[in-house]
Amino acid sequence: MRTLLPVLLLAALPAWAQEAPSGCGPLCGEWTLDATRSDQVEPLVEAALKDYKPPRTRRPRLPEPMNGAQAVANAQMESSLEELMEPPDVTELRKDLLRSLPSRATLRISGRNAQILIGAGELPDRIVEPGRPHSRVDVEGTAEIKTRWKSGALVITEKYDRKRELVESYKIQVDGTLAVDRLIERPGLKDIRVQSVYVRSAGAGPGAG
Repeated sequence: MRTLLPVLLLAALPAWAQEAPSGCGPLCGEWTLDATRSDQVEPLVEAALKDYKPPRTRRPRLPEPMNGAQAVANAQMESSLEELMEPPDVTELRKDLLRSLPSRATLRISGRNAQILIGAGELPDRIVEPGRPHSRVDVEGTAEIKTRWKSGALVITEKYDRKRELVESYKIQVDGTLAVDRLIERPGLKDIRVQSVYVRSAGAGPGAG
């Protein structure tokens, strides 16, 4: 009996929990935010900013000036490097975090062949494909994006550099709700974790993958 129990439990799991689903699988459909069961983003951001410590930047060594003109050129170069390497102030960092961690009022998730489309409100759909990395260039720089299925969850990782990363996880809970978990990492800042809970929109059943 003990030997059969793990096998029976595994058989009781839905197919999408055992292997990567086709298309968007159980995530397909239209979803509405349940604000009463979701984290409030602003308090979490403010709590993290209280302990924010701007990271130290290591200034590159410039060659010793051989003459006055070289000294002037070095000074100008150092000034430019300081501007580029200067960490964001709290105001700009707050704007960046709130922009990266929104709790959208509605979500729509659909599948197109191997691709998964994730839309929110009037925003254009995001297109991801598990197992197929891609990149995106925006005001923050170049983000390397990887998507995969892990334990029944769709996990999307956006990484700009070694210390700047956003990880999103989309997973159906036991009660049928959709949990969207987001983890953001920034230099000098404690990790911020936000969970948003969605219920299926009225009259909207699971879509086709």
